Amino acid sequence: EDPKKIDLDRDLELWLPLQDGFRDYSKNRHIGEVMGNLRIERDGAYFDGQGDHIIFPSFDFKNRPFAIAMWVRVTGDFGNYGILQQRAANKKNEWLHLMLRDRMNPFFSFYVGNTRGERTFRNSDGWQHLVVQFTGGAREIYVDGKLDVSMRAAPYQGKGGPLVIGLTPKWTNVPAMDFEGYLTDFRVYSRSLNRREI
Repeated sequence: EDPKKIDLDRDLELWLPLQDGFRDYSKNRHIGEVMGNLRIERDGAYFDGQGDHIIFPSFDFKNRPFAIAMWVRVTGDFGNYGILQQRAANKKNEWLHLMLRDRMNPFFSFYVGNTRGERTFRNSDGWQHLVVQFTGGAREIYVDGKLDVSMRAAPYQGKGGPLVIGLTPKWTNVPAMDFEGYLTDFRVYSRSLNRREI
């Protein structure tokens, strides 16, 4: 793959601009189910931290590279937030999730063995661009176009389970809340992105 080539439509599986509704602008035209009081405001989709979420059918991430990109603006003060998850099973490498934890750092995992970013996503930080991806051999987190962390990892093994945006995994050992803030330009790719694309 040419690292200088930019083609943001190639292998784009889901694209939610979240500016004029909840329509998927990718070629797939996935139909999502909007739950709670989720609404489109001037800055994007506002999640109130009280159960607002969007549910899409399962995406095939098993044994393959993929990337998920979005703009994020946190408005809450709590330390742990769930942003997205796809749960196939309560087993190692079968529960994909992205959270903000500890000091509001991004945590990207397939369940057991977190990849933890160093950048923070506090409400005072404003808009930040976040990309999480699996390259085929590593989980990576990019913030504002720069690599935050890369960690060797085995491929995701989950089969099935809806992609849920906005809810936290309900774990008793990791207290967390549903996402509180704005998301816009949410994208899912069935490949990893090169640095110029990010």
